Amino acid sequence: MVFNTSRGRVVDEGSLWRARAEGLVEQVVLDVYEAEKTAQRASGEALKRADIATAHIAGYSYDGKVAGTVMLYEALADRYGWPGMGKIDELDTEPRELDGPQVGASYLEQLDCAVRQAYDIQQDHEKLQKAVGLEDTERGAYFDSLRKDYPVRREFGNYRVSVEQGYSAEAVVTLKELGFVG
Repeated sequence: MVFNTSRGRVVDEGSLWRARAEGLVEQVVLDVYEAEKTAQRASGEALKRADIATAHIAGYSYDGKVAGTVMLYEALADRYGWPGMGKIDELDTEPRELDGPQVGASYLEQLDCAVRQAYDIQQDHEKLQKAVGLEDTERGAYFDSLRKDYPVRREFGNYRVSVEQGYSAEAVVTLKELGFVG
């Protein structure tokens, strides 16, 4: 599996598609693209071939934006001698309860249940797939609009999972390792 959320130029997409055709890569998940610095933002080919494609939103969680803002302020404060912010109390920090899985759900189904409630990546993929048939500049504008109008998304640490909700002890351990609150 190839999973690229770093920088588009890290992965040569031509080589990636050749490796996939040769059976060396089974699945491809892309959040960044070679063409991102151009007007098209992502090639139609990349969007068609990736199993999951999103509009460079890996760092677009509310929590990531808050952390990035704090880091930027702290760097400026350090540079210009301003007072630091110290520890910032995040807004809305009480973990939300998730719905439990269906009775008899397998371990993987339980993980899927929790993860999709916190963030269903398939929704972002489906939105970006609407750009496949667009001309390059239209695709780029659509890509940018998905980022500009991105909905609030919280990180896994804002969601609670427990055995009482119907998750197995094994699933709770794994979900906590992914960042959920137990």
